[in-house]
Amino acid sequence: MVNLEINGYEVEYSGEFLDESKDWAAYLTLFLPSSNPMHMNNIFPRQRVLADLTFPDEGAAEDAAHKVALEMINPPISRIPSKIEKNELVLIFNLLPISQYELAFWPET
Repeated sequence: MVNLEINGYEVEYSGEFLDESKDWAAYLTLFLPSSNPMHMNNIFPRQRVLADLTFPDEGAAEDAAHKVALEMINPPISRIPSKIEKNELVLIFNLLPISQYELAFWPET
């Protein structure tokens, strides 16, 4: 299991051997700091990512999980909406980096 920090997030990812297929699966967990220094907020509980794929070795599975983590934390600009209607209360979710998830209100102009 690899444990590292990316942009304030604690990221844990690993490759796990699948007995039934003799291949490897990618697993990921994401944490954010909390107000209690002895606790982290688990914002993405440990789960298999890219569930429809298997990998030939542990390293390939870990690399795939690392790429998923990076995309979740810093998604491509193409996933950010180009237009948001005014007077909407929008929960921006799975579009912006996790650190920027927020409720946003656009007043009439």
